[in-house]
Amino acid sequence: MNQLLDEISALRVENEALRSELAEAKRLYATESQARRDNEHIRTALAAGGVIGTWNWHPTRDSFTVDRGFTLAFGIDESYIHREVPLAQVLDNVHPEDRPGLDAAIIEAVARRGGYAHQYRVKRADGNYYWLQATGRVESDEHGEPVSFPGFVIDITERRASEERLRISEALTRQSVERVQLALAAGAIIGTWHWDLPTDCFTVDQAFATAFGLDPALGREGLPLAQIVATVHPDDQAGLIEAINKTIAQGCIYTHQYRVQRTDGKYYWLEASGRVDYAPDGTPLSFPGVLIDIEGRRAVEAQRDYALFELRSLNETLEHHIAERSAALLQAEERLRQSQKLEAIGQLTGGVAHDFNNLLTVIKSSSDLLKRSDLPVERRVRYVKAISDTVDRASKVTSQLLAFARRQALTPEVFAACDSVRSLAGMLDTLVGSQVKVAIELPEQAHYIKADLNQFDTALVNMAVNARDAMQNQGRLSVRVYKAKQVPAVRTHSVIEGDYVAVALTDTGSGISSEQLEQIFEPFFTTKGVGQGTGLGLSQVFGFAKQSGGDITVTSEVGKGSTFTLYLPEVPKPAEKPHEEEPEPLIDGHGTGVLVVEDNLDVGTFAVQTLTDLGYCPVLANNAQEALAELALDASRFDVVFSDVVMPGMNGIELGHEIRRLYHDLPVLLASGYSHVLAQNGTYGFELLHKPYSIEQLSRLLRKVGVWQRRQRILHNCTDRTHG
Repeated sequence: MNQLLDEISALRVENEALRSELAEAKRLYATESQARRDNEHIRTALAAGGVIGTWNWHPTRDSFTVDRGFTLAFGIDESYIHREVPLAQVLDNVHPEDRPGLDAAIIEAVARRGGYAHQYRVKRADGNYYWLQATGRVESDEHGEPVSFPGFVIDITERRASEERLRISEALTRQSVERVQLALAAGAIIGTWHWDLPTDCFTVDQAFATAFGLDPALGREGLPLAQIVATVHPDDQAGLIEAINKTIAQGCIYTHQYRVQRTDGKYYWLEASGRVDYAPDGTPLSFPGVLIDIEGRRAVEAQRDYALFELRSLNETLEHHIAERSAALLQAEERLRQSQKLEAIGQLTGGVAHDFNNLLTVIKSSSDLLKRSDLPVERRVRYVKAISDTVDRASKVTSQLLAFARRQALTPEVFAACDSVRSLAGMLDTLVGSQVKVAIELPEQAHYIKADLNQFDTALVNMAVNARDAMQNQGRLSVRVYKAKQVPAVRTHSVIEGDYVAVALTDTGSGISSEQLEQIFEPFFTTKGVGQGTGLGLSQVFGFAKQSGGDITVTSEVGKGSTFTLYLPEVPKPAEKPHEEEPEPLIDGHGTGVLVVEDNLDVGTFAVQTLTDLGYCPVLANNAQEALAELALDASRFDVVFSDVVMPGMNGIELGHEIRRLYHDLPVLLASGYSHVLAQNGTYGFELLHKPYSIEQLSRLLRKVGVWQRRQRILHNCTDRTHG
């Protein structure tokens, strides 16, 4: 009996244990089910935001796990889903040109234990490359060691294609800015076209149809190119077809002049300008452009507004294929901002044209007076000085335009931000007036940055002028320099970690409303009255900050003032270099041989005549190919090559590299008023002369590179004797 009771007691204990295990199993099952449901919700949310795959990398054991979406995105076998896949196998599918940047981005993210975001191309199972954006964050343990690197990838192929189409459109606008400005001033733009190359569908607006004597309804529905060409003068048709084919084949800017028969039966001269849009694989997609009446038959104001409307419509068309869902809203807002920019450009065009016409009036009047044979010497000197000063003022205007567009060729150097601010103190006092008290707060450290010193000073002056006007010439302006560990979240980007030098200007002015804060850095936007501001100052600061690797923020409260803070990356103090004396202008060239490379005949001829008058022996080449041919005949004739940067075919930078390769001791001096290549990548070590330049500047640089060449020849000869 006792034995039976013991067995019953043991069974009860065992049964209780089983009940406990069963309850635990149910709890775990419920937890796992909830986890699966949560995971599904997360995946659904990620998919809605464009995420196509996720990963998790454990750096300590080099374990790399991915989901199904990631394997599809990287062309990896699905058998690796949720099990370790070698990191090398993932990286092997990255485009070779993008691999170094990806490796560097991963190493940098692991080193600083922070957020990671990078864009690159990946080859999928179909053999084609697609653009992806990877976003993640390195997680660390309590000792600061990296233990996990989770993240996700987004397919941005369509977004990149849209951005490329927009970039090409902007390039057309930038490189044709002078022609478009002149056309606007004369009211000459009369219509636009859009040619869809795969379908050969040629659509035009009503003005274009009228200019070609076409039915406007057919123009909107689409026409074959042959019907357009049929209205062109017979003598001009072959040249038109040749120019179109060349543009499509080479991807160059399209500009061509020809005669068109209108409805009255007469032929009128027109100029067409445009550029071909290409897919990422190089396939030509579309050919948009504008038509200009070079006989100037249309009214200035009406035609300017019409041309701007058509350009805005063209941009909206190019932006049509944008990503859906949340990105669609952002892109719609961007299109609205672009439209506002174009409207602002339209409002400012008259003012800019007016200012330049004033400058041209001074130059024209002075040059006409200089033609008089009986002109006294002192008046001749005065007129020459007036021309020179006017050119300087015009150059400053174009410099501001390039600055806010971030297309200027900067000359970065390492300097102490505090020293520059300190040197500007006196100028700021004079600039803001005696009723504004300027207080400057500088730290003990110098805080070095690498930027264009002149543009840095100009940015501070522009911010100070903006503060002065906001205070109506009375109040307090505080200038503070300090070290910052991040750039705060602003506009379209989140917080950016790093070492930055911050320069903050705080005023006690009227402040800025929240609506205006959204537009404060837009080009041509101004809250001042007509004729009191161009809206270029803060745009110049914004462009300079972005092009220098930094940013600018603004905080404000209406009625209490504003604070503008310029952030620029901090760099180490540079090593001291021996002082080199600035060479004096070379008045007599002493027969120095100069190969002048300039595609503009007027500029090239004038440069040759000027250098000849100064005692040089110049030879003119109209393009890079002619220059290389001259050097091939006898390179020893030349002591220096003086080349323009922007030229058709091989540009000046490419020519300089080729000369370095073939004639390593022959120096190259470049000249440019604008080049997006220089703006993005610098001068590649070449000396650069900014247009418009003076004879003194030209002769000084020619002497400088001549000294360099003589040093190289001496070194080369010494080396030959040593080896001999």
